[in-house]
Amino acid sequence: MRTSSTAALALLTVLTFRSVHARGETADAPANNKPPAGSEPEGGAAPPPVVQLEDPKPRQGHLIALGFHGISTMAFDRDRGTRQPTFGQGVSLRLGESVTDWLSLSLAFGFGSTYGARRDKLTQIRFGVTSQWYFTQRWFVQAGLGALNVSGPDPEDYGLSRGRYGDMYLAGLGYDLYLSDSKKSGGWVLTPMISADVAPDSKFAATSVWVGVELSWFTGLSRDKLNLPNAKAYSK
Repeated sequence: MRTSSTAALALLTVLTFRSVHARGETADAPANNKPPAGSEPEGGAAPPPVVQLEDPKPRQGHLIALGFHGISTMAFDRDRGTRQPTFGQGVSLRLGESVTDWLSLSLAFGFGSTYGARRDKLTQIRFGVTSQWYFTQRWFVQAGLGALNVSGPDPEDYGLSRGRYGDMYLAGLGYDLYLSDSKKSGGWVLTPMISADVAPDSKFAATSVWVGVELSWFTGLSRDKLNLPNAKAYSK
């Protein structure tokens, strides 16, 4: 189980960076906008390659997202019994790219800690690859996989720690609120969201729910990749 998930994680990471590289190699000349007078190729030269242009939106380009969450975590310890849900706080960080209008990929990091009864409190650190699939202009579902380290005091000896490190799978739902001009490419986006992760294990399985907001900054796309009026597309 761990071997297959680790391989899948590595594959998704490679695909993420390949998509970034591919976007950087997009042709420079916009095809859907008419070039200025006198700029047509001479001598019957081949026309520039066709480029699929995008309408300007804040959620374009590379991204960095910082999240603040309330979390609830519980675990199933085969040798110590069930650890009841406890509540706390978590922070998250994502680095990635909006690949298309309906898909973004990112590397994701998260840290969370819960409080309450000492025998039930847990701390977790997670790392993985996430994807966000937009089914409307702003609503999306999130899916991802990675690795999770979760641990807490041994209920029979608080000086010791019990936990596990291994596979983690997550799913979520969110909605984007544009803080920047919705007619410009790139900018600030605020995203309320909820996600849940599951870390299966025969000896120490854990699950948690994260509810909070992410603040994202998108770099936007260059003008040669955007569907713009000629005056904007060719202005200096």
